Amino acid sequence: MGPRRSINVILVPGADALEFGSDIAEAGRRGIAVHSLVLPAYEGHPIDARRPYYDAVAKQIAETVEAIRRTDEGAPMFAIGRNQGASILAYASARSGVFDGLVFTGAIPELSRYRADGGLPSARKFRASLSGPAELARIPEMRDMDLTVSLRRIPPEICLLQIGSEDDWMDEASFDAFRALERRFQVAWIADGHAMISPAALDGRWSFIERRARASY
Repeated sequence: MGPRRSINVILVPGADALEFGSDIAEAGRRGIAVHSLVLPAYEGHPIDARRPYYDAVAKQIAETVEAIRRTDEGAPMFAIGRNQGASILAYASARSGVFDGLVFTGAIPELSRYRADGGLPSARKFRASLSGPAELARIPEMRDMDLTVSLRRIPPEICLLQIGSEDDWMDEASFDAFRALERRFQVAWIADGHAMISPAALDGRWSFIERRARASY
């Protein structure tokens, strides 16, 4: 085992306006460096602008990794994605493979399915933003941006998926999707809501990162 190197964690927020204050405090207690991304506002058509937006954030993630590497070459690299930020992080990671570990927390696993037929308010709001049946029929075009699809191209051993059993943004089909992912991935069910900032959730993801970092030394 070589000398201990610093651990760097990129934080990718979602569209729910929840901040990473609790995670930043937890990282500080553990001596871990964090890099919080500020994502651009989503603008444009709900479907047509989606891929360019994912690509833009993926580029932002890659640029952040490059900036860290310039000053801390070879240090273990991790990222945490929350909600839609988890889907974007997986989309980016499936195309880059630069991370030693990834945490996806509070994420709807199949956003395209959820938006097409989900009964919860956020799904209904998305459908209401479309102009009519022709656009509703196009929602499946976004399927390859779903978390579940991106995960097919990411090594399961570097991933932790955290699900709040009390998350009122999740429907039963989403829970079923995570149960299916348990066959290959480490899936942690936590008695928590959408924010996923309970002591168990925080300790779970940051301890996972520390374990993965030790394995990379």
